[in-house]
Amino acid sequence: MLKRSDLFCGRVRCAPMSTVLLLGAIACSSTDPATNPGSAGAPGSAAGAPSTVAGAPNSVAGAGTGGSGVAGASTGVAGTSTTGGAPGAGGASSVAGGTGASGGSFGNGGASSSAGNGSGGGPTGAAGGSASCSTFQLCDGFEGDAPGKGTSPWTVTGGTNITVVTDQKHGGAQSLHIAAPNTSNFAATIQEKKTFPAADFWGRAFLRFKGDGGGHQMYIAVNLSGDQLRLLNRLGSDNAQVNFQKSDKFYNTNFKIPMETWFCYEWHVTTSAVNIYIDGKAQTTNPAIPGITGGTSLSLGYNRFATGTAAGELWIDDVAVNDKQIGCQ
Repeated sequence: MLKRSDLFCGRVRCAPMSTVLLLGAIACSSTDPATNPGSAGAPGSAAGAPSTVAGAPNSVAGAGTGGSGVAGASTGVAGTSTTGGAPGAGGASSVAGGTGASGGSFGNGGASSSAGNGSGGGPTGAAGGSASCSTFQLCDGFEGDAPGKGTSPWTVTGGTNITVVTDQKHGGAQSLHIAAPNTSNFAATIQEKKTFPAADFWGRAFLRFKGDGGGHQMYIAVNLSGDQLRLLNRLGSDNAQVNFQKSDKFYNTNFKIPMETWFCYEWHVTTSAVNIYIDGKAQTTNPAIPGITGGTSLSLGYNRFATGTAAGELWIDDVAVNDKQIGCQ
């Protein structure tokens, strides 16, 4: 029988190593398992199942589960090490799954953004040209036959300085260009009768000017029997003005015609009033413009009734006529 002085388990001296090997797993009888390395194998194995149960929550935590697996291997108990390793693999799978879900979310967001841009691009392109006005009574961006030719709705009624060009355009690839010398009684105009007779109609044209005014210049008109409603003039101040040929009465706006930039000019003509809109904004005229009856045709172009200060140029594009407001889109 061993002497108490020969043992140490915990705070007691243990038997020699040979004796411990004979006794196996019950070499010590101390009640303190935390300090008993000999007994650690069996409790460690028993603790393996709780460690497995705890593995699922630890999977969410990520690498912590892998730590348990390494610790299990260090006990030297193969079964516990294998059990510890399984939660570790679960943890890695959980992390990989999370990454996949995140990537899917970004992919959906990218598709939505791309679709949004594409959708926005369509209306913006339609707004720039004449593609959106196919239902109007007249719609011409000067992309087809030139005025006076083929299926063009326009006839050339004055001058030879009228050409279709590509160097300037509001929409599409072309516009109508008129070069006007600095001489009085110059006229270069196109005319359409397709939309007449009309007692209530809207018109629109995009215009671009180059060159000072000077003298009296006229660009848009409704022709009447024995008269002319001149819907856009410049006279001295370069402000947009309306006048009647017969009475020579002027109706002034506060809009100064800009140079070398496109702007949108609209008119609404009825039997009781004429109203002007520039870039979508209604213009106040002084005085108010009376209406007309008996219009026979619409003319656009460049007329000089007096010598100006310099030669001038005019580009016209995306002209439309309709029974409702067309707008500048």
